[in-house]
Amino acid sequence: MPKAVAVVLSVLLMGLTALAAALALADIYRVEGARLVDEWSMTEARQVPPWVWEQAHRYLWLASRLAPLDPDIRNDLGRLFELRVTEQQADEPQAQADLEQALQYYRQSVALRPAWPYVWTNLAMLKVKQEQVDAEFALAMQRTATLGPWEMALQLAVAGGGLSLWARLPADLQALVEHAVAQGLWRGYRPMWSLAEQYALISPDVAGTAVAPISP
Repeated sequence: MPKAVAVVLSVLLMGLTALAAALALADIYRVEGARLVDEWSMTEARQVPPWVWEQAHRYLWLASRLAPLDPDIRNDLGRLFELRVTEQQADEPQAQADLEQALQYYRQSVALRPAWPYVWTNLAMLKVKQEQVDAEFALAMQRTATLGPWEMALQLAVAGGGLSLWARLPADLQALVEHAVAQGLWRGYRPMWSLAEQYALISPDVAGTAVAPISP
């Protein structure tokens, strides 16, 4: 083997080894950061303690520097910023900045992996929280519904988010929401039944396959 070729191969091998090490380290940081986010999101506390948030952010920021094209890291960062905002703080400038930062991370994540419905759901539900019914919201709702047609939790998100903003939805999104509700009821998904009962959509004299017309 010519010496020049051997040198090139050696450099390539070193580069690949360094890349593999960086990605492995990024995954360690991401898993630890995501663990903190998941643990806190499952508690009943209203606000993330600053030290928990800072630690999770440090892990995820380091992971994003090592693996800038990883959509999971961007999604976890979005969840982290969204999680910092409570309902009581929603109108404060810092809260609005946090929600906008979360939105940016969700956008980056779906751009990196556009066929993954769960991040589209996060993006859509954040738009619901901000009461932003626009083209981006419509796209996120459609992608959630069509990319996860058998995931009842995603259909529940489409139904719940859409019903909360029903009067402001265009006809095509209203039809999408009605279909999500009907899907959940037809499959006997209990949370969808609860949602339908909450919005008085279930006809009282039908065993469970009918959805009443939705009024604003």
